[in-house]
Amino acid sequence: MRHYYTSKPYSENHAARAANKVLICDDEPLLRQLMRVALLGDYDFEEAGTVEEAIERASSFRPDVAL
Repeated sequence: MRHYYTSKPYSENHAARAANKVLICDDEPLLRQLMRVALLGDYDFEEAGTVEEAIERASSFRPDVAL
């Protein structure tokens, strides 16, 4: 299951800017949520609960950074 989150509301200008992509990998859902909340800015998030999921998601999501 893919989850895309952005910390800023959508605006018409949003489409013109490329949001940074962050892949969050942790087996604890609450820690993944904490990482999303702790990051301020315009990010697209995807989550993975296992290393295998993270590898699969990284190849399709192409994150700028993985945590």
